[in-house]
Amino acid sequence: MRRAAIVFAAAHRYSCPPIDLLSSRAASPEGATPIMEAAPKPGMLRPLRSAQLYGYLIERDGLLFHPGGNRPLCGFYTARLMLNARWLKKVGSRYELTPEALQQLR
Repeated sequence: MRRAAIVFAAAHRYSCPPIDLLSSRAASPEGATPIMEAAPKPGMLRPLRSAQLYGYLIERDGLLFHPGGNRPLCGFYTARLMLNARWLKKVGSRYELTPEALQQLR
């Protein structure tokens, strides 16, 4: 039983299709206006600091990377939280910090 659960978890982890972070499924519910939180959560600090350093982040397979990076900065769920909390915004194919996020990170 335990081996089957491990095999299922491993198969599920690598079989997720690439998802656009701003797809209709990832957007906030209708009528809800997300408000920027007072401070980012601990898992958001590294991606936000990298976005501040490099100017933008790149999305591949639902994960965020810094330009030229091969290690993900955060997972899909954290990236979606940052978009919904208005820490990041999509500009073309890049994800950049919002002006409000830049002010709070200084």
